[in-house]
Amino acid sequence: MKQAYATMFLRHEVVLSPVLAHVTPAIGVLSPRQPFDELLDRLTRYVAFTPLNNVAGSPAISLPTGATAGGLPIGVQLSAAYGDERTLLELAFALEQARPWRRIQD
Repeated sequence: MKQAYATMFLRHEVVLSPVLAHVTPAIGVLSPRQPFDELLDRLTRYVAFTPLNNVAGSPAISLPTGATAGGLPIGVQLSAAYGDERTLLELAFALEQARPWRRIQD
């Protein structure tokens, strides 16, 4: 896994992906009261993009770049080569400066 991940960054500096596969599910959809097989399937499909970085131990950052019409947050994930956290942080700072993140109102 680590070698395949590292090879991807021989051609790419950063990979952009969604953080989650869909917006926040309704209350109860991911409840532990759901049958285990169904809950596992729902969770696996929901977090389809982040496990690669968890398994590979590689750097990634989630950025709050948007919101649904109903105000739910939508994020993007940037992934970089091993040891290249600096690129992710610099890119995140540049994106926030160009388009400040939405703030939670007091």
